[in-house]
Amino acid sequence: DLLSEKDFVAKIIAATEAKKDEDFMIIARTEALIAEKGMDEALKRADAYENAGANAIIIHSKKNTPKG
Repeated sequence: DLLSEKDFVAKIIAATEAKKDEDFMIIARTEALIAEKGMDEALKRADAYENAGANAIIIHSKKNTPKG
């Protein structure tokens, strides 16, 4: 099961607010593809994470190619 998008966004916001060094990056990862939620869900979450303050997003998959 994936952590809810809302809960993960809250974690990113908290991390962003706690940053003491501007060179520190917040890198968010979504495992929507591993959880078989699809690319649309992965991209929706990536967008939400960026809006919450993440500097980079990793869309994690166990497959060798984007198509499978």
